[in-house]
Amino acid sequence: MSVRIDCDGTVFVTDPQSLQVTGRKAPKVEADVVLVSDTKYLGVSDYATQANLTLESSNREKVFEIVNFGEYEIGGIMIRRSQRNGFYILDQGYVRIVYAGYISPNFEVDKAKNLGDVDVLILPVGDGGIFPSNPKLSKIIQIIDPSYLIPIAFSGEGMQDIDTFIKECDLTKGEDMKELKLTDAPEKDEKTLKVIVLPEK
Repeated sequence: MSVRIDCDGTVFVTDPQSLQVTGRKAPKVEADVVLVSDTKYLGVSDYATQANLTLESSNREKVFEIVNFGEYEIGGIMIRRSQRNGFYILDQGYVRIVYAGYISPNFEVDKAKNLGDVDVLILPVGDGGIFPSNPKLSKIIQIIDPSYLIPIAFSGEGMQDIDTFIKECDLTKGEDMKELKLTDAPEKDEKTLKVIVLPEK
């Protein structure tokens, strides 16, 4: 579930508490901004302590933790966490990134509407009883209509194979990459969805 997003030197890390593995030392996370989608942390003022994490800033004096709904501006990046669907929307210039985060199997697909032109959608696809089924995920992807889809949370016990997700959602897998780099918004005229599978650690 944890993804590192670098926006012009401002480093975002999503749901770093998901990096924890039973029996291992709590991870040390280097970031400027932490985006937390797990609703059990809503209203929590000491997220890092509650999640048993050590947070260190990459470029700022202090790590900024976002656990609640609202709008924020950090390092020239606009961040919104929608109360309607819980998604995080990051706007960097002309590039829009949507991080869906922890979405339940009961998620109403209509709540994925009206997100504007989405360039990158980061979506959990594990289908381990935690996230929506593949038919529902397929509808969410069609509604959002991103240029790039980065599936996450597909490795681990009880999670489906990434190839199963791609096949059942009638998608075409792009090349495996270590990271996705965007210098500008993708062209929209002849937009073809590209599925980018990044290595999960």
